[in-house]
Amino acid sequence: MRKRIICCIILSIYLSLSIPCLIIYGNSGTSEPSDWAKESIENAIAAGIVPNELQSQYIRNITRQEFCRLAVETYTAKTGQTYSADINDAGFTDCSDNSVNIAYMLGMVSGVGNNMFAPEKNITRQEAAVMFNNLAMLLNIEGSEKIDKFTDESDFAEWAKAPIYSVAA
Repeated sequence: MRKRIICCIILSIYLSLSIPCLIIYGNSGTSEPSDWAKESIENAIAAGIVPNELQSQYIRNITRQEFCRLAVETYTAKTGQTYSADINDAGFTDCSDNSVNIAYMLGMVSGVGNNMFAPEKNITRQEAAVMFNNLAMLLNIEGSEKIDKFTDESDFAEWAKAPIYSVAA
């Protein structure tokens, strides 16, 4: 059950950082997350999963690099395993971020091709689903429910279909 809660927390964080302003802010116009995400985000902050720089600005999208940081922090919180700051470089020519390197080493992420990672690119739903699914597999978390087909499944890349359904279960 605890494993599922941690995964729900990181998914809530991702959703709260990537959904348009009116949904996150509601009518308040503040930088607080909306009510549906607030408790999960507060729990994740208390657990040390959310870096300080991601504890505000809920209006903006999250980058691939930032998502790696959340994923690595979640993995560390769950397993207790830590990694040194000088971990071997993943070989990306456009990124040497430690969280990206750790996520790559653990098999959570891969690049976008040509030894590139695109760290500042906003993460897409399907990229997040793949990374989130890889994190869940590392933590031995399995979905428990069969879900109906997504109405926009035809828009999914082939490499993302199975992970999207896996993390939705």
